[in-house]
Amino acid sequence: MTEAPPPQLLDRQKFWAELDKLTASDEVFTYIPKGKSFEKEVRLGKSVMAARRREVIEAIFQRWEATGGGHPKHLALILGTAYRETCGLLSSAVGELAAATPHAAKMR
Repeated sequence: MTEAPPPQLLDRQKFWAELDKLTASDEVFTYIPKGKSFEKEVRLGKSVMAARRREVIEAIFQRWEATGGGHPKHLALILGTAYRETCGLLSSAVGELAAATPHAAKMR
């Protein structure tokens, strides 16, 4: 007997619509890095909407939902880290890792 897929905890249609608006607006996000005295600007490039990167983000969503989800801020942290650590490329290696990682113990 096959396992039923985990429920979708995230409204993906709304997520992609909002992300499309953000990338089209060229909005600048600023923050002060820890221990620094200056602001850093971050922009989401339109390339984050590319099919290959979208697949990676979907793989992260699926892993997050398969492990029971959790607070949406945790998902935001995962996505932000994947974006930053791959220099905005969201490489397929991140998606492959998300898909291959065994279920982690829930930590809440």
